[in-house]
Amino acid sequence: MGVGSYILDILSNFYGVKGRNELSSRTEARGLGTHIKWVPLDVGLKEAKERGRPIMVVIHKSGCNACKFKPKIARSSEIARLSSAFIMVNLLDDEELQRDDLMPDGRYVPRIIFLSPYGSVLKTVTNRISKYPEKYFYGSVEELIDSMIQVLKIYPLRNILRLLQ
Repeated sequence: MGVGSYILDILSNFYGVKGRNELSSRTEARGLGTHIKWVPLDVGLKEAKERGRPIMVVIHKSGCNACKFKPKIARSSEIARLSSAFIMVNLLDDEELQRDDLMPDGRYVPRIIFLSPYGSVLKTVTNRISKYPEKYFYGSVEELIDSMIQVLKIYPLRNILRLLQ
């Protein structure tokens, strides 16, 4: 194993890449991929603060025709890879009502909102590719990946590396 692989392995462990025993159950994943570690909002807020990681919140409805993006997220290896740098939360049906700030421009679904490690909405991170007026609607995997990368630029890897020293 080379030094680069060793460092990548350490960072993967720090970022929380899931082992087989930590995979999400089908209930927690709700169609968004059991290979991604999904946690409830209250657990995610606590874990994000403790670990200094941003949160990605996916808000969707069980009977939503526009929520056809769920299998796309579940199949995307790039989203799975990037998700290891986030605390991943998905809220179904009325679970979003836990916090008013999760509706910055309306209650449409699906929408994906990013939070700081301290739980505040990152209002500057929106879908900047889409032509839709809803800022937090993502119609493609590419649009979501772009926003995930925006968040990782706000919380760069060098800050994580300092924590390891």
